[in-house]
Amino acid sequence: MALWEKILDFGDPYAEQRQFTDETSGAKFAEVIYGGRNADDEPCKPADDPKGVGRWVAIERDGAYELLLWKHDRKSGGKTEYGSDITGEPLEQIHEVLVKKVALVKKAEALLEDERRDGAALRAMNALMDEWKAIHGFRTPREDELWNTFQAARTKFREERNAVMQSMAKAKEELAQQAEAVAEAKDFRNGSARMRELMDQWRKLSSAGRQADEALWTRFNGARQAFFDAQHENYERRQAKIAENAAAKEDLIKRAQELSDAKDYSREATAAMRALGDKWKATGFAGKEINDQLWERFRSAQNPFWDERKKYNERRHAEWEQRHTEWCERMEGVLATKQRTLDKLEEQVDVLEYQLKATDDDIRRRDLTERLEEYQRDITDIEHDMADIRRKMKR
Repeated sequence: MALWEKILDFGDPYAEQRQFTDETSGAKFAEVIYGGRNADDEPCKPADDPKGVGRWVAIERDGAYELLLWKHDRKSGGKTEYGSDITGEPLEQIHEVLVKKVALVKKAEALLEDERRDGAALRAMNALMDEWKAIHGFRTPREDELWNTFQAARTKFREERNAVMQSMAKAKEELAQQAEAVAEAKDFRNGSARMRELMDQWRKLSSAGRQADEALWTRFNGARQAFFDAQHENYERRQAKIAENAAAKEDLIKRAQELSDAKDYSREATAAMRALGDKWKATGFAGKEINDQLWERFRSAQNPFWDERKKYNERRHAEWEQRHTEWCERMEGVLATKQRTLDKLEEQVDVLEYQLKATDDDIRRRDLTERLEEYQRDITDIEHDMADIRRKMKR
């Protein structure tokens, strides 16, 4: 960087010197036109030799002068030297730099006016700084003003971004706590929807900073994975139990069919068939796809037994005719007992029907439905028995 302590005349008595302040940049400049030669190759005023004169342009720096452009006179060879990365007309180049920096200041202020303080906005602000650094500066007063304005916008942006990041960190901390609570509760029916809600909320949040984001995501996602792993394990256990129940019901169907095929209507066979019904009631759900089908097959296996047993009893009824009156008296007590049982069962059916209407829980609805079917089957059996007794009493 070439500096001169004063403005030179280059030993030319006709040299024209001037100092001026550029209003656009606010900088002070010095210019010297010298080296004029007339046709006799004698020194003259620059105006009398406009093509062969030299030109020296410098910018003032604290009382000294920094060279910007030096076009040597014709006598010195006429070459042109540049200083401070000048590549053309100094004022034009300085003005071009100011235009670029004014544009960067406007972009920085526009980013500041935008409420977003996310990673994209940060990258955009950093890119502006990179652009600023790539522009060669001339340290003019106007550049200093622009730099201060530019830096003020960047500083305010960083402060507001830090505030946003702290807010995002707090919000993500709360979501992580909620996800951990869902995982701890192990409500597999409603937990999945809640986890999806929390994930949707997480996606809407901007960055809390890479380090905080990584730590909070590890915590949040860890809770999610723990929940879904436990949910999958629970599903596998339920599926295994359902398969076990289905196999048990298949076995009951087989044994009911064997009893029906044996055509043995003794008390022992009847008790065995009734025991199968009790075991069926005690066997859990076998899956919504086949549970009803299994029940229909079980009833189909039992019904022939009960139908044939009824016929068997009717054939023996003739033998009991002589004891009919005595039997009828005994049956009155039996009917009264069965009626009390039937009344209680019907009360239980009313309660179950009311509970069924009042609940939206699918698992509870299935449980209530199975219990309701059990009571209805019991009622059917009792009514069947009572009808059978009354029918026999009329004979």
